[in-house]
Amino acid sequence: MAHPIPESFNRGGRVVRRQSTFWDLIGRNATDQWRARFIGKSEFHFVDSVFESVTLVAEHPVLMDYHEPMDTLFISSSANDPDAVLHELEVGAEKHFAGWRAMVRYLNPDFPARDLLFTGSGMLLRAPRTYVESCSEILDERGVRSESIRGSAPRKATKALLLDSNFIVAEDFVFEQVTSE
Repeated sequence: MAHPIPESFNRGGRVVRRQSTFWDLIGRNATDQWRARFIGKSEFHFVDSVFESVTLVAEHPVLMDYHEPMDTLFISSSANDPDAVLHELEVGAEKHFAGWRAMVRYLNPDFPARDLLFTGSGMLLRAPRTYVESCSEILDERGVRSESIRGSAPRKATKALLLDSNFIVAEDFVFEQVTSE
């Protein structure tokens, strides 16, 4: 049961305190402080304390990891030009996740992707289903055989609080005005 984002943040603001279960925020032209509480936090990404906009979303590229099944992509033939294939997969991730997620997040952590594409055998990545499907198409176009293994159902319903490029992923959010402590 999320509370609406306070009007104090219509023109941006800044994060003044970060804790594991909340962030305290002050609007750009306001003196009142608000606490954004995270209920069931799954992830956060902090870049800068100053932000121009705040939005609370239930659908967003950063939420694909939570809303889609995570499939695994294996390859069974080598790439003629592993570097070119990796570049195409990186560009594909940039487009697919609108810049919010990088391909490296999903790559097999045990073996370098370039080596896998050169030898032509192994698990390349584990990622949201729609991105795995996109990677399969790229690999197919480059003559690399691949197979995806379907993952389990999405983990849980989540939302994201976006403060420019900062974000928090949680089950829900509550905004409370902070009085002097």
